[in-house]
Amino acid sequence: MKLAIFKKIILFFALAVFLALPVSVFAQSEKALKPEENPLCWKKGDCQQARQNVLGSDAKAGAGWVQEAPCLNEWGKCLAAGATATTISLGGRRQFTDIGDYIKSV
Repeated sequence: MKLAIFKKIILFFALAVFLALPVSVFAQSEKALKPEENPLCWKKGDCQQARQNVLGSDAKAGAGWVQEAPCLNEWGKCLAAGATATTISLGGRRQFTDIGDYIKSV
């Protein structure tokens, strides 16, 4: 009987460590990375060059780079499609980077 309880306790702690460790590492990983190590962060010139290579020379290369967390200072995010402009102003803004940004403003 005591052996069965001991096994359950060991199993419980093993599962707690197994499940808690990846969650805490994942939660801290994006914040802990320096912008130059974070795959989400681009320098503006690199983003413009990559967008021109993919979209062609007539693409709006500068429209797809935005500065937001976790990218700081000269670093930003390079969007695949670019910012979308609306004809009306919502919350004092006319450009939105994604649907989540639009919904927050609405």
